[in-house]
Amino acid sequence: MLNLLPRLSPMRFLITLFLVLLNFSLYAQHFLLTPNLIEAWQEISRLRLVRAEQLLANERKLRPENQLTDIFHFQLQFQKALASGSPGDEEQFQLAKSRLQQQLTGLRTSDPWQEWALGYSGMTSLMLRMRAGDQWQTALEMRRTYSRIVSAYEKYPGFVPNLLTYGLVKVALGSVPDQFTWMLKLASLSGDSQEGVAMLIRVLNLPDNHPFSFMRPDAAILLGMATRAMQTDAATKEVVIRRIRTLDESNLMLTYTSAYLLMRDGKNEEALKVLHSRPVSPDYLMFPMVDYLMAEALFRKGSKLAEQNYVRFLRQTRGTMYLSDVQRKLGWIALLNGDTSAYISRMRQCREAPASGSERDAEAKREAASVQIPHPALLLARLRFDGGYFSEANEILERSAYLFEGKNKAHYLEYLYRSARIADGMGQTDKALLLYDKTYHQGLASPEYYAANSALRLGEIFEKKGQKVEAELWFNRCLNLKPQAYRTSIHAAARAGLRRIAN
Repeated sequence: MLNLLPRLSPMRFLITLFLVLLNFSLYAQHFLLTPNLIEAWQEISRLRLVRAEQLLANERKLRPENQLTDIFHFQLQFQKALASGSPGDEEQFQLAKSRLQQQLTGLRTSDPWQEWALGYSGMTSLMLRMRAGDQWQTALEMRRTYSRIVSAYEKYPGFVPNLLTYGLVKVALGSVPDQFTWMLKLASLSGDSQEGVAMLIRVLNLPDNHPFSFMRPDAAILLGMATRAMQTDAATKEVVIRRIRTLDESNLMLTYTSAYLLMRDGKNEEALKVLHSRPVSPDYLMFPMVDYLMAEALFRKGSKLAEQNYVRFLRQTRGTMYLSDVQRKLGWIALLNGDTSAYISRMRQCREAPASGSERDAEAKREAASVQIPHPALLLARLRFDGGYFSEANEILERSAYLFEGKNKAHYLEYLYRSARIADGMGQTDKALLLYDKTYHQGLASPEYYAANSALRLGEIFEKKGQKVEAELWFNRCLNLKPQAYRTSIHAAARAGLRRIAN
């Protein structure tokens, strides 16, 4: 066997060995994680993009052959498009995605970073397309992206970035909105939200000395985006919120995520503290969603400062997300101030605002097209409940109960629903069960979401009680209803509930 190999002189052998080692060294340099790049990634996550650009430029000068610099620059373009919402930024991002994928597929190597970036670039593209409601292009890209992410994870299961992408795709496919389920069937895809959340938490809990600890904020942000899969898992959300506080106080995206999670749990005062302590500096990319979230928190509290924050959001945003909802909220402020004509004017602007992929915008446009003006007492109770001010919300409804009983059917149905939610929030479970049941049966013929969400909440209550048969019944009843508003999130939570009780 040895005689089949060519005989080399000692000198030729040394030259051959040198060339092999040189080639290996060049291959290794294709994807080299350096201190410059780690710091750049952290600055990108913080939305300090000018500093990140400088670090990436320095890396490119020092190591022009390092392909990882281009991957990290792609991350910068994604964060810019995600935060700004600008159609122009999204268009530039899609061009950058195509260039990066072409560049990576042209390499005659196989590296964990290369495999990960091919899937990740596709996944981020899908996130932006789904946000915009672009169903057709999403369907075209979904199967190839899913295949790349799964392939990368199977080849390199211990590679931390793969836990981020594979975890998020598991969450996303496990809680796909109704209007996108046809894509999963077409591409034969499936997901598991709870498994995906567990993978993201693994990254979030990496120790400080881990080489990929710089990706912990990304795991926290992705977990914030995945809260639909964590709808009834208060303990998990609390773990995420606590962990965020130990990470990076200079990270604006983490501040937003923490406040968002707190507000979803009705912890409005805590959210306001987080938002008031957010980092403020010209070094940060303009992030209008922080103004929107601040406005929402202030409005739920009843602060007059909410209006100026909504107006600031309208002035600063370059996207279409929440334009309709903000016009509606400004209309609500006018209505609560007794100015019905200003409410009507705002709702006209709501109708004229460009459409987006947001459920809130869709509900706002539906309200704008309706002849039914919200009742101020019900509206005020809703806002206080959403902020976690349960006692105040309850007092509002108790004072105004005589306005609804035996009168306007639509207002009475909402009154029942708001009463059920408040009783639930105050821990009055038996009362909540009766009111949810009453809302469900009286709201079956209504296009509103009250009956569907009541069925969902009943399922969750019975799940907590350990009564799985009753829980399954109510989750399925929820899925059988087709409310015009919030159907996507309500049905996603019901499907997640069915998966939990099946385990």
